[in-house]
Amino acid sequence: MKDKTNFYNIAQGSLEELRYYFILSHDLGYLNAQTDAMDNLDTVGRMLYGLIHSIAVK
Repeated sequence: MKDKTNFYNIAQGSLEELRYYFILSHDLGYLNAQTDAMDNLDTVGRMLYGLIHSIAVK
């Protein structure tokens, strides 16, 4: 159980790192607008958060 939670926390950290690179790419002018990928980051982030908390409750 603890290993799964640790794995999901690492995945959440990687997701936030990816979010940072999208923001940086936008700020540097490589991305013009919010993309579907940014929306997907939010969705996946909420899913990971829910998964982590559902495991922690058990």
